[in-house]
Amino acid sequence: MTDERVLPDAYTRGAFRVVTGVTSQSWVDPADPLRLDFEYVQRIADLLRLTVLSRPAEERVRIVHLGGGGLTLPRFIAAVRPHTAQIVCEPDADLIAEVRRKLPLPRQSGIKIRDVDGRTGLAAMPEEYADMVIVDAFAGHSVPGELATREFFAEVRRRLRPGECS
Repeated sequence: MTDERVLPDAYTRGAFRVVTGVTSQSWVDPADPLRLDFEYVQRIADLLRLTVLSRPAEERVRIVHLGGGGLTLPRFIAAVRPHTAQIVCEPDADLIAEVRRKLPLPRQSGIKIRDVDGRTGLAAMPEEYADMVIVDAFAGHSVPGELATREFFAEVRRRLRPGECS
């Protein structure tokens, strides 16, 4: 039995899956960050393209990710809109260390990773800080309960800047 959770994809050379038990949590191809394998991640990317990623290049955009996995969406965003400020809140420090070792981020990617759960990480941010908050955190097959309450979504709303994603 191995403790590794970042495994080479059996079908795509150079791509990796992040697995928990038998469940694939993330899929990433570092050589092609625009390739998104999971359908739900493709839909999030569609929303991002229609909103914050289509803003003028000179406009500063901040995106907060609650859950990190293989950093698939942060890599995608960095490829589509370089220099976007991104913060990833991921409490699994061992997983992030393995991801960084096997799938290093590009230099000056704009992606900062905080070793903290999503609720705590979001609460530490100033109000009206982010243009988008992406909840992509899982405990097994479901979103952690603390990220699925009315109080949590009220907290998310307070952290969003006024605009189309509020």
